[in-house]
Amino acid sequence: MSKRRELIESYADWFGAYSWDWWGTLTFPGHPRRSKAIRAFDQWIKVLKKEQGTTEFRWVRVTETGAYGDNLHFHVLIGGLKKQAKSFPGIGRALWEQILERRSPAV
Repeated sequence: MSKRRELIESYADWFGAYSWDWWGTLTFPGHPRRSKAIRAFDQWIKVLKKEQGTTEFRWVRVTETGAYGDNLHFHVLIGGLKKQAKSFPGIGRALWEQILERRSPAV
């Protein structure tokens, strides 16, 4: 087995040990600098935890830039949410859009 494949399977086993309420991709308008994108994410996750998180709140973020390196976005797993948030993932998307609007232009 290749090292890459072994790493992927190890992450799958580790993340599979937890239950996840939401999964998704967070995108940006334009081409923000990585530092600005991370600050937007940090703000989003802080508010999400405060408003919708339980004591079991957890998250995983993977940063990806696309095939040509010009499409910065985040893949996320979120767990430990309050019951009402679990059944309505639109809460997270709406919060993300609010943060991007407040931070524009270029996040």
